[in-house]
Amino acid sequence: RYLLGNDSWDGRGRLANGCLGPILLYTGNEGPITEFWEISGFIVQHLAPKLGGLLIFPEQRYYGASLPFGDASFQAATLNYLTTAQVLEDIVDVIGHVKATIPGAAGCPVVAFGGSYGGTLTALLRASHPATVIGGLAASSEIGYYDKAAWTAHGVDEYSFEDSVVATWATARPGCPGAIHEALRAIDAASEAEIAT
Repeated sequence: RYLLGNDSWDGRGRLANGCLGPILLYTGNEGPITEFWEISGFIVQHLAPKLGGLLIFPEQRYYGASLPFGDASFQAATLNYLTTAQVLEDIVDVIGHVKATIPGAAGCPVVAFGGSYGGTLTALLRASHPATVIGGLAASSEIGYYDKAAWTAHGVDEYSFEDSVVATWATARPGCPGAIHEALRAIDAASEAEIAT
C-alpha cells in the first residue's frame, strides 16, 4: 500500500522536460504509513507546496496494512521476506507503478526523504538505484553500521548506539539509568503469570 498526495502537483513546479513537478518520496519506517504521513509536515506541508511536488509514501511490507501473507505474515517461514533489500525493491516497484499509471509522471525526477531507518532506506535506495532516485535527504541514518570494515575508522563498535543512549539517559535526569536497570531486574525476576497481569 502507498499514500499519494497530488494536491500540490498542479504545474507550479513544472520542469523543463514538461513534468508538472518533482516526485517527493518518503521511504517509510517500521509502522503504518498513515502515521508517518501525519508527522511529516516538512514534506507534506512545506516542500510539496513549494516545489509543486507529487508525494508518494510507500508502506513497508509487514507493517500497517501491508501484510504479504495476511495473518500468517509473522510466522517464521514467512519472515524471511522481510529484508532491507526487498523493501528497497518494493519502493522501486511503487515508483515504477506510479510513473506508469499517473499521467505526466513518467518523466518526473524522484527525490527521496527519510529519517532513522527511513534515512538508511533513502541512502541505500539512492546508492543502489541511481537511475530511479536522483537525490535523497537521509536524516539520522545509521548507514555507517552497514559497513563493519569502517567501524574502527569512524570510532564506532557494536556498542556505540547503546553507549549513546545510556549517555543520554544519564544526562537527562539524575538516577535515570539506575531506575531503568532496577525496572529491568524486576521484569527479569517476575514470573510469566505476574507479567501477564
